[in-house]
Amino acid sequence: MGALKWDDLFSRTLDKIQQCHQLVFPGQPPIVKKGHIEPIDISEASRGSNQKVIMIKNLEVYGLDPTAVSVALQHRVQASSALNAVPGSKDRVLVQIQGNQVQQVGKLLLDKYQIPRKYIQGLDKVQNPGKKK
Repeated sequence: MGALKWDDLFSRTLDKIQQCHQLVFPGQPPIVKKGHIEPIDISEASRGSNQKVIMIKNLEVYGLDPTAVSVALQHRVQASSALNAVPGSKDRVLVQIQGNQVQQVGKLLLDKYQIPRKYIQGLDKVQNPGKKK
């Protein structure tokens, strides 16, 4: 019978395990789901005559109400927003806000909702206001 090193045993075992994540919200039992946790996705698109809109997806994954986020953004940036169903998924909503508001969206998610930066995708589109390239 051959001997198996601990490192080999651990690597073989970890290769067989399915990935999962756990979300813990105050006052609720933990929620365990399969696979990686999806990041909040902030993307930019152009509409009509060179008008920019920002789209925010996956807020529900982090226990955030898209309607509440949409209203908070409207008040913060004085721009209109809309909620749209995410194509191909049920129970998912996309928040769309007019203008290039990536910086304000980032501040809202990081400061008010305390979402860690590593779980927000698209913040790299933010340019520091003091630096010009």
